[in-house]
Amino acid sequence: MIDGTGTETTHGNKLLQLIFIGLFCLFTVMPVVFFSTASESGGETMLRSEKEVAGFSVGRLVQRIQSLKEDFNDNFGFRSYLVSVYNFVNYKLQINGNEKVLSGADGWLFLNTSALMEDILGQNVFTNDELEQWRRYMTIKHRALKDRGVEYVFVMAPNKHVIHRDRLPGRFRPVQGNTRADQWYRFMEAHTEVPIVNLTEFMKRAGKTIPCYSATDTHWNEYGAAICQESVVDVLN
Repeated sequence: MIDGTGTETTHGNKLLQLIFIGLFCLFTVMPVVFFSTASESGGETMLRSEKEVAGFSVGRLVQRIQSLKEDFNDNFGFRSYLVSVYNFVNYKLQINGNEKVLSGADGWLFLNTSALMEDILGQNVFTNDELEQWRRYMTIKHRALKDRGVEYVFVMAPNKHVIHRDRLPGRFRPVQGNTRADQWYRFMEAHTEVPIVNLTEFMKRAGKTIPCYSATDTHWNEYGAAICQESVVDVLN
């Protein structure tokens, strides 16, 4: 059974589709119009460039194509606005245009590489030979500097993923105590006399109240840097 309401709904859907089509065409044409207008303002420059390439050569042709490409990029209407909208939509829909960026909770972004993710998930651990090589290297360096009267302290910057693991998607949260850094710290503290500052524990405690890293960057912020500086100074003193 079909009544008048269904007919009106169908007409309404068609009207909505036509509106969307019209808006799409408008936004498609406007940047081109903007580009044309901007290009006309520099008409004399473009004519002069055309005269310069009148004597055809491959080098000049390539140069001309590159010039046109740069001109188009500079004058494409609403370019920056459209790029911003595109990135915003991708971010909100969790569609990352860059595979090396991982979207976490509360707008946090993390570096996403296969080697890094395998590390924090405990899937890429050191071998005993690799740890032994590290021990020999650290011991030789420590003794050489000590003989010269230089105090040597080893400091390793922790990954943002480990310090703020609560901001990562659940499937990517580090396995506690199984990262390469955790394995390295345990081995070195047990087999060497080299003074080592484990910033991970300091920053984890501090990061529970105030973020130690920037939400959209891989580097620590001023607060995180201050925590690290204080930790190193305490060991030196």
